[in-house]
Amino acid sequence: AAAPPALGRIAGEDRGGEVPREAAESLGGLPGDHGTTELVRIARSHPAEEVRREAAEALGAKGSDRAIDALRGLIERDRDPAVQDEAVEALAGAYTGSAAGRKTSRDEVRAMLDRVRRTHPSARVRARAAEELAELREEAGGAVSWIPRGGPRS
Repeated sequence: AAAPPALGRIAGEDRGGEVPREAAESLGGLPGDHGTTELVRIARSHPAEEVRREAAEALGAKGSDRAIDALRGLIERDRDPAVQDEAVEALAGAYTGSAAGRKTSRDEVRAMLDRVRRTHPSARVRARAAEELAELREEAGGAVSWIPRGGPRS
């Protein structure tokens, strides 16, 4: 039980480099929702873009409602398009996951990705959302009509 806060402190105190990225990765590997609070804090506030990206990836692996909410916030508000891009990929990963007790449906996650594809201010992030939706459609054998075809809208 002491591991998540300790790893969170390690990631938060070190301002860059390998140590905080590894701490975020370790938090992502904890079972269930353990470590999610720390990952959300790191993803929202760490000064290093590469650490926030690692936290976003770990949140996608968690796939819980809290993780999905945090990813949506990163997509909408992070200052770095690389972090937003990683958060889109992680959100798509959360779509295919099945976190215990998650209330957010796959349709809601898909709708989030589609909204990003249509409305995000960054062309890079819109393109990533379109790619992720296309991959989801392909994984479903192309038979899923609710996943839109085509790229991002300008």
